[in-house]
Amino acid sequence: MGSTTATTRRPQPPAGVTTRLWRLLAGLLVVVAAAAAFVAAPVTHGTAAAAPAALTYTYEVRGLDNNTNLADFAASAAGTFHDPRGWSLGGPVEFVRVPSGGDFTLWLAAAWQMPSFGAGCDSTWSCRIGRNVVVNETRWTDASPAWNASGRSLADYRALVVNHEV
Repeated sequence: MGSTTATTRRPQPPAGVTTRLWRLLAGLLVVVAAAAAFVAAPVTHGTAAAAPAALTYTYEVRGLDNNTNLADFAASAAGTFHDPRGWSLGGPVEFVRVPSGGDFTLWLAAAWQMPSFGAGCDSTWSCRIGRNVVVNETRWTDASPAWNASGRSLADYRALVVNHEV
């Protein structure tokens, strides 16, 4: 009798989905599963639950005129950080604004300044380069054509951008 070799057949992408997109989705699924396992694991020290993990941040601007309301930007971002539907997860993660330094810097930047952050940024969209979370001012004030056509609110777009880039 001959030997048998076990083979594992990888799932194939559905019709209309490129292999690259399929691999990206599979990788994203692995990340989401790992994050879900991390979030579901109880964090304890002895018999008491541990304090929330704290992420510190500051915010800066680049290339903006005087008409941009930075207080509104900061307040909106802080509201997004503390929303239980976002990265705070309703308490396990706490975002703390600090005067300088911190774990990341949240930037509001003029569209023409976006490429100055690095090759991953362009004048059309927001981006993240290392510890720099960069929000495109044009998108912050006007959202995107597709978003606007959907009838969803500018406040929801802003929360999406902050969550996505962080």
